[in-house]
Amino acid sequence: MDKLIEREIATRTPLVAAPALAVQFFLIPLAVHQGPTAFFFSLITFLEVVLLFNILIIVHELGHFLAAKWCGLKIDKFAIWFGKPLWSKKIDGVDYILGSIPAGGYVALPQMAGNLSATTDEIGWVATGYILSNVVVLPMTAFLTQMFGRRNYLTASIDRLRSPRS
Repeated sequence: MDKLIEREIATRTPLVAAPALAVQFFLIPLAVHQGPTAFFFSLITFLEVVLLFNILIIVHELGHFLAAKWCGLKIDKFAIWFGKPLWSKKIDGVDYILGSIPAGGYVALPQMAGNLSATTDEIGWVATGYILSNVVVLPMTAFLTQMFGRRNYLTASIDRLRSPRS
């Protein structure tokens, strides 16, 4: 069973493809229709967004790291980015890691793994799945709210929760 889980985790690479798809389906057609100047500025804007997103990730994960330290929790890993490590160093029992997929990070706490009966990698993939599901659900919620109105959407959601499932 563990081999099956490891193989499943190793084959998932949706985060690697996202930036490539953005360039292929948005920036290149823009260059064809608007010219190389528009392409250049769009590419710079795209890279700025990725850079700012990663700065936010670093600050966010650093907050988790400092809070865990302050609470006296044992920290196994502090990782920025996912995937195979490009760089890693062990200092005072903590593995500091820079991954190869620039989309996220994590602080591995063995207390979490014990409570969830999961490995650190499994917890990382659960968190990644949660983040990706929010990327889909939140815009969809905004669209439905805009389409039906806030009150109607909320009422329909509550009615759906109250009705017996058949």
